[in-house]
Amino acid sequence: MCTKTFYKESELDEHQQKLHAEYYQLKKTNTEMELEALKCHICGTQYSSRINLKRHMQTHTGNFKYRCDHCDTGFTVESQLKKHLITHTGEYPYRCHLCEKYNGFRQLSSYLKHTESRHSEFHKELLEKKKIGEEKFGMNGEKKFYDYMKSTIGVAYEN
Repeated sequence: MCTKTFYKESELDEHQQKLHAEYYQLKKTNTEMELEALKCHICGTQYSSRINLKRHMQTHTGNFKYRCDHCDTGFTVESQLKKHLITHTGEYPYRCHLCEKYNGFRQLSSYLKHTESRHSEFHKELLEKKKIGEEKFGMNGEKKFYDYMKSTIGVAYEN
């Protein structure tokens, strides 16, 4: 292999394809094999990681790691179960502080749809603050993110 360097991956690929065909073909074959290893052998869905494929396989086998005690519905991740449990409690943890017309919303996504359709200016502000919260805490810091939403935006959330 030569020591030539490239700024763009596409230029490297073109170089390898023209001048190092055997290496390029081997590299391409390895990538295809890696992709095949991350594909569901039952339905053909492609995944980006082994853990995502493993979670997906639970949907085919029915061997879910998390189950609802009320209706026995299965979930691949705990956060999905937590969201689902709200359907059994009758809770509406997201409340709009701008209007009293609605009792509240069970999911943050429903609350965001409401603000988009009824309070468009506030919705723009909300999305910007939501983005800051996600950047600050990441999607794994769910509790911190909701605390942030409650303290900075006025969304009533009980976990």
